[in-house]
Amino acid sequence: MAKILVCVAWPYASGPRHLGHAVSTFIPADIFARYHRMKGDEVLMVGGSDMHGTPVTVRADEEGVPPSIIAERYHALHEKNIEQLGVRYDLYWNTADPHHKAWVQEIFLALKGKGHVYEAVMVSPFCTTDQRFLPDRYVEGTCPHCGFPRARGDQCENCGNLLDPFELKDPKCKIHGTTPIPKETKHFFFRLSAFEKPLAKWAAKDKEHWRHHVLTFMRSWLREGLKDRPITRDLDWGIEVPVPGYETKRIYVWFEAVMGYLTATREWYRRRNQPDGWKDFWYDPAARHYYFVGKDNIVFHTIIWPAILLGYDAKLDLPYDVTATQYLNFSGEKMSAGRGKGVWLSDLLERFDPDQLRYYGVATMPETKDTDFEWEDFAQRNNSELLAVYGNFVHRAMTFADKNFDHAVPPADFLDAADKKMIRAIEQQWNKVGQNLEYVHLKDAMKEAIQLARLGNQYFDQKAPWELIKKDRVSLCGSADPWRSSWPRSFPSAPHVSGRPLGTTQTSMRKRGTESSRTCPPAKRCASASRYSPRSISARRRRRPWTGSISVSARSRMSRSIRTPITCTSSRWTSGESDDKSSRGSGRTIRRTNSVAGRSSSSSTWSPPSSGESRAGECSWPGKTPRTSAWCWRRMPPPRDRRSSGCAAPRSCRSPSFRSTRSRSARVGVSCSSVGTVKRESRLRRKGLRSRSIRA
Repeated sequence: MAKILVCVAWPYASGPRHLGHAVSTFIPADIFARYHRMKGDEVLMVGGSDMHGTPVTVRADEEGVPPSIIAERYHALHEKNIEQLGVRYDLYWNTADPHHKAWVQEIFLALKGKGHVYEAVMVSPFCTTDQRFLPDRYVEGTCPHCGFPRARGDQCENCGNLLDPFELKDPKCKIHGTTPIPKETKHFFFRLSAFEKPLAKWAAKDKEHWRHHVLTFMRSWLREGLKDRPITRDLDWGIEVPVPGYETKRIYVWFEAVMGYLTATREWYRRRNQPDGWKDFWYDPAARHYYFVGKDNIVFHTIIWPAILLGYDAKLDLPYDVTATQYLNFSGEKMSAGRGKGVWLSDLLERFDPDQLRYYGVATMPETKDTDFEWEDFAQRNNSELLAVYGNFVHRAMTFADKNFDHAVPPADFLDAADKKMIRAIEQQWNKVGQNLEYVHLKDAMKEAIQLARLGNQYFDQKAPWELIKKDRVSLCGSADPWRSSWPRSFPSAPHVSGRPLGTTQTSMRKRGTESSRTCPPAKRCASASRYSPRSISARRRRRPWTGSISVSARSRMSRSIRTPITCTSSRWTSGESDDKSSRGSGRTIRRTNSVAGRSSSSSTWSPPSSGESRAGECSWPGKTPRTSAWCWRRMPPPRDRRSSGCAAPRSCRSPSFRSTRSRSARVGVSCSSVGTVKRESRLRRKGLRSRSIRA
């Protein structure tokens, strides 16, 4: 059993998150964690909200409120959205927690004690309007590397390069629009240059499973040479620097936020009263750490965070894989919470099912290159793939098993060549899905999962179980079994659908023309789930007791109308040619009659015989078929349509079709009177027709 630590990037608690953030962090991390939980691995998934990011203070200045108000508001929103998406963190935390603060200060002092953190003078941008030093995020200008016009003072959103405010072309204060002036101030620096060789050695081995663009970015930084970075700022919001004389300064967010993966692990075990349990994940060389981040965070997780770990304790585990994605664009531009451009997650969750968002996010995930969000593509992929392929297969297969096999998938019995071929195909797809998930190729894993469902639909059509069940239930059991465990592993990306496979989405319900959009409650049996499917609704209508007469003009409509399962009774059905010549060609009339004083009644109700009764002329299964019934069935032709059968009796005692090959128009009656039956039999024989006695 492997130890898997899933580390998810910490979103700023400065505003709602957009879909691009969920596609690069929450969703892929949750899929990967669910897969390894299915495998039985020991998985710990941690993350939280970054409460101390400079964007929090920017938003607070805009609204005129303390930063803590903004941070708490949006931390609560993040927690809500994550829960709505079905993302299962073991611990979703925040950087304002006192334990996180204490552990960050502990790491800071340890690095300082080893000489990896030192004090130096630097030049910072100073706003003459407010008479204060400006955080890097408060300065914007043109990127010197790519020419992006709205690059921030700490990093360019477009190319991902880390910047100094005075490296920008034409820098401006974000609040007042004035040009800041340079001014000296004293800060602590992290000696990043000391870790250049250890990081280069680490980057050169066992990285074949890393994504190409992540490796390229990391190695280009190492080739250019690492420079020491300041890790404190002139701020009043954040974690205090635990050194006398630095009361007005704070530890900079990019330095303390990445420590959250370690501190969150410690917090998880602290809450379980195992204060040293975190070491099982951080000091075990066999444990694997996966980091799910966006492209703009590659440098922090491949250069800075590994350097901090090496400086704090060289025995700590370094990242096993940094699965950074590219950008999800909207209208040709990168989604950006800071610039207010994007498709907002909270708005999407109010309008769409979470699995629709998760599926589309994975299907268009920018794993190796930027992709674009388009509303037309969002609708098309959900309708033609998630609904029409996967949803259709799961619904038809599981509701069929639910309806015909007492709410359970039957075990396999006899497997023919087609079944064995299908099982081999399932195993191949199973391995493809698992291998792609193992290497965090989620987009390819989704394609193989959809192909598995597509093969299932083809197999279902090929076997036609709705016909096979009329002939051989044992063979059908063999056909049903291969799918018992194929779909759950294939769809950790759609946990809501996979958790209640018999439910139907709102889109499918509308498309089928029903009024309900409910889905199966998780605690209910699969029979309750099938109640919500359109097919089951129509089936329930057919199961209502048949009273009165039904007139149907077309043979196909006749067949459709008589699919109602009929309770076994002592009544007998006989068929004869209509005496009304004008009724020929106009259709069939089906009438149920009771012999009461020789009159027929269409309003009486049938009832099944009481337990233990076995009268002549009634269906007496279980047990021997009565002599009268045997006499009737020996003289009857093979049934053409068994869909009318609704009793649990053996096939030999079920009702055949009401179709007649001798007459286009017929009147069917029911009589319990043996005298009436004999008279009718004689009259039909004189006309050259054969009597059909039908048991329901």
